[in-house]
Amino acid sequence: MIYIHSLGRATRYFPERTALAANGKRSTFRELDARVGRVAGALTRHGFKAWDRLALLLPNEAEYIELVYACAWLGVIAVPLNTRLSAVEIDRVLTDANPRGLIRHSSLPRPTAEVSWRVVLDQEPLDVRDNSLPDPIYDPDAISYLTSASCAAIWQTEIASRPTPSPAIPRFGPDRPQRRGCLPGKKR
Repeated sequence: MIYIHSLGRATRYFPERTALAANGKRSTFRELDARVGRVAGALTRHGFKAWDRLALLLPNEAEYIELVYACAWLGVIAVPLNTRLSAVEIDRVLTDANPRGLIRHSSLPRPTAEVSWRVVLDQEPLDVRDNSLPDPIYDPDAISYLTSASCAAIWQTEIASRPTPSPAIPRFGPDRPQRRGCLPGKKR
């Protein structure tokens, strides 16, 4: 089950239960779902679409969770960056991942790698409006998630589970199409 499905189900079945609790503030699943939709709308206004990559260099706070869900909502590939990496290591990851944008916190290292769009979230918040919510992506094959290791190698993992796989595309085995990006045990 992909992120946006799990959030949608939790919102439908448990709308008033606590979804996030951080810094003395609690958000229900209904509030989290609405906020994620508005963040997805802000990313859309900045030109993000399915298969674009967005690097996230943020502490483990509510904004990080909202952005990961918003990426899943749009089909944008989230590239979470380890907050313990040095600026040089982060630059290597960004060079390998080649994201379209970077959202970071000012307290974390400032990477120098070339990224076309940058936001320092605690200094320039995203323009989150209540009106234009994009339609969520519900195609499990359109959602990917990049993870980074401390050695700056990139691994791409598809987050996809479909109840009945399409017979035209094998889900497992040697006939499955190759994934994009670096794979474990293979060099570029």
